[in-house]
Amino acid sequence: MPTWSEVAATAHATTTLAAPPSDPNLQLMLRVFPALVVILAVAWACGRLALMVMQPRVLGEMVAGVLLGPTLFGALFPDAQAALFPQEVRPVLYVLSTIGLTLYMFLVGAGLDHSALAG
Repeated sequence: MPTWSEVAATAHATTTLAAPPSDPNLQLMLRVFPALVVILAVAWACGRLALMVMQPRVLGEMVAGVLLGPTLFGALFPDAQAALFPQEVRPVLYVLSTIGLTLYMFLVGAGLDHSALAG
């Protein structure tokens, strides 16, 4: 029959948390997701504010980009910006922003009345 110390040691060994995953891609994505959440939340809030003052939503979203960039957020809170947008995350955000801009421009072009352009 096992002693109480053996039972406690076994219970402790089975309840300890596993080591964090060592996959570098997973680690990168776990750093990208909080940045994306903040970017999307601030863009949504600024877009709503822009609509309240009778401006296009995309104008508010562009203002959100300026607010989160080095112009305001980086100047006032450089440590917070460095923690939220570390160097290894910035290339991923750049690629995602390029894809988003391409998709947005496609949707704008798809919404144009091409018969009015023909003359």
